[in-house]
Amino acid sequence: MKRLPLQMTFFSQVHPVASTIYFTELIVCLLLFNHVIVALAEIVSLIICGFYYLGVKSMTQQLKFGGSFLIMILFFNTLLNQKFQPILWHFHWGVITYKFSYPAFLYGMAMAIVLISMLFIFALLNKILTPNRLIYVFSPIAPRLAMLVSISFSLVANFIIKFRRLITLQKKREMSILPVVH
Repeated sequence: MKRLPLQMTFFSQVHPVASTIYFTELIVCLLLFNHVIVALAEIVSLIICGFYYLGVKSMTQQLKFGGSFLIMILFFNTLLNQKFQPILWHFHWGVITYKFSYPAFLYGMAMAIVLISMLFIFALLNKILTPNRLIYVFSPIAPRLAMLVSISFSLVANFIIKFRRLITLQKKREMSILPVVH
């Protein structure tokens, strides 16, 4: 499937206020309905939209990060919440006792999916609502906030570009400095 240029997509043709309201509603829906099925439905739709708008490379990187984030949240949630029933697995080693409970696993899964969905929402929001559109949306409400957000987005983008350049220069520098031993 070929990707369309961003100017020809659905969200580029929608008014910036409408797309801002849409993403705000997605965030509110995630925060209000803390249920695994709602979060799963939302993350599946966000992954599909992410592949369409962000591209395969960016989404696979975000999915790798999301998977490691999911494992970390599940581990710490089941580690810190051990007193609920039913217990699926019990590990005892000396004075250390670890109980893997079903409610802790289920709540950790819901919390991880919600947080990963938030990250996907903000990645899509950053791609769809450009700084010019954000200034258009927020300037009637809070012009200083609009300018601050626009400046911060441009500074972060410039920082990332310069950081990547610095990394490549350091890699090239290390390669050229290696002594030749005969």
